[in-house]
Amino acid sequence: MKPLLQRNGRGEPVAVAQGLGLYVWGERGLLASLDAARDEIDAIRPAIVVLHASPSSLLRDLRVAVSRVRQRHPYARVWVGCGMDGTVGDWRAGQRTDEQVIAPLRSVAALCEALAVETIIWNGESQWKDAPHDQRTPAEIEALADKCGRAVVKAAPSCVHWLSSFDQPNLHGALRAFLRGFLRWVSAYTGQAYVAQAGGAPRGALDRRLDAAARGQELAERAGYLPDDVTSEDTASDVDRVPTIQGHATHLADLARAAAELPFVLVWSAPLVSEGGRLDPSGLLALRFATRVRDSGLSVAEWQRSKGLAPDGIVGPKSLAAAGVQ
Repeated sequence: MKPLLQRNGRGEPVAVAQGLGLYVWGERGLLASLDAARDEIDAIRPAIVVLHASPSSLLRDLRVAVSRVRQRHPYARVWVGCGMDGTVGDWRAGQRTDEQVIAPLRSVAALCEALAVETIIWNGESQWKDAPHDQRTPAEIEALADKCGRAVVKAAPSCVHWLSSFDQPNLHGALRAFLRGFLRWVSAYTGQAYVAQAGGAPRGALDRRLDAAARGQELAERAGYLPDDVTSEDTASDVDRVPTIQGHATHLADLARAAAELPFVLVWSAPLVSEGGRLDPSGLLALRFATRVRDSGLSVAEWQRSKGLAPDGIVGPKSLAAAGVQ
């Protein structure tokens, strides 16, 4: 599979290998979540493990966490996910300075650089939205986002930088100032195409959400607050689009096919729900199946045909059994 052409913090072209990335995040903290996810990571064997936490948690635990991933799961590349929302709400209320927002992000970036992390995924969501009665204007939000982006790429010049946020930014107009400021500094935008619901999402829900996300991001691009993604001929200067999908309460057939066939996809998040994460047993089966199909280089339907199954692209008990993941 052809790598994506991206750029590091110095603006130099970098070829980033595509694949399945698995977030590690849980309610019990980074190190406890990583320990709890050990068996699931080995069962799935993702190409990438994304260690996600708040800046304070990363500054405390990331060095140990990266070492554990590299020792226990040497087949996986190590990425880092960092939440950006923690202090910006106070900043919007006039209770923090620009530097108080920027400093922890800069420190995380510097630590990632020291640990030779390949990619940092910065996560900015609702607290970055312009809201009525804020003490900050959209221009000030855009300026702060720009300062954050400038600071993190300078602190982590060897790393590739991504942004994670809503999958349909066209529906989140109040986020425009943040996107305009921060996306100048990143190589990819990963939209959270989440469909989980109580009782589980129906089959087809994830496909519909991914289609809606693609349309929404195209509309945001036309409106000028999401940079171009050049799909006809990949370049280091565009901003690639990579979906993030959920590992729980998503229909097994949908998750299995998306995780198997999308060239680049991230999944939120191990460990299992019972251990404080966001992966359920059905999601674990789907991802175990997906990595086996990805290793074959075939689509789900082609893989089914190779196993003597009906090549309908729908992953059910027979396909799971043929992959040896039941």
